[in-house]
Amino acid sequence: MSAYHSSADTAPNYADNGHGLGRQAVIGGGIGYALTYWFRADITGEYRTPTKYWALASYNLGSDAYAASIPSGVVLANGYIDFGTWFRVTPFIGAGVGAAFHSFDGFTDTALGPQNLGGYGWGPNKNIVAPAWALMAGFAYSFSPNWKLEISYRYLDMGHLSNTLMWGTGGIPETQSFHMASHDIRVGLRYVFTDVPAVAPPVLAPLVRKY
Repeated sequence: MSAYHSSADTAPNYADNGHGLGRQAVIGGGIGYALTYWFRADITGEYRTPTKYWALASYNLGSDAYAASIPSGVVLANGYIDFGTWFRVTPFIGAGVGAAFHSFDGFTDTALGPQNLGGYGWGPNKNIVAPAWALMAGFAYSFSPNWKLEISYRYLDMGHLSNTLMWGTGGIPETQSFHMASHDIRVGLRYVFTDVPAVAPPVLAPLVRKY
């Protein structure tokens, strides 16, 4: 998470006391094609479990605690360069572009402190589509002719998100926005749709008979 902004920063003595996102678990899959021995491409889709969005801010008369839940889905078109295979291990680098689909749910603002008198704000659930891109590096281990174990690091940029709060009393709108990105360590399996060479029959020596 980066580039956080709140439209309330013009309030008297406004102070940003912290903001962030929690962790997400990721599950996904894809299908691709090896164009050459060293270049391959695929299309991937993934679901990212809800992460907790939080922010704290203080003003003249007290402080506010903001919270929301954000599940995401990401679709990417990726390209990879393989650097050869040694002892069944193939290192690679890759990049991808696509779109991220976010659901900004349960956005609330709870006023804290004796001067806030229990104020409460809320924002509507909002679906957001944002451009996404990724950079990755890792290696694949071939443990059978068709199966590979893949371990990689990926930086994933999931675009800009924003939502607007409405106070329950007073109707004062407030917009909060931020940029969402993730550093992912991924472990997965890759199946190669190719024919496994048949085992050649044993070569028999010609039968020689002596009389």
